[in-house]
Amino acid sequence: MQHKSEATMEKIIKETERFYFTYRRSPSITELADAVGCARSTAHGYLREMDAKEMLSYDGESITTPLIRKTDMNAVMSPILGSVIC
Repeated sequence: MQHKSEATMEKIIKETERFYFTYRRSPSITELADAVGCARSTAHGYLREMDAKEMLSYDGESITTPLIRKTDMNAVMSPILGSVIC
């Protein structure tokens, strides 16, 4: 098996979290591969290895990082208008 880049693994985690917090779902392999700049098969190989190393969770459909797991899925995000008095 080829050695996997730690920098690419970090990019995958960061992009997965960025995508999740923007769209409230995990990215597809195609979306992730495009964002990281690699082939779909390469992204899939990284996801499988990162799942085996417990860096994230990948079940073949969704990708979950430790930060995403801590997030309340039922929370509603809304913009704050005006000022907030402390």
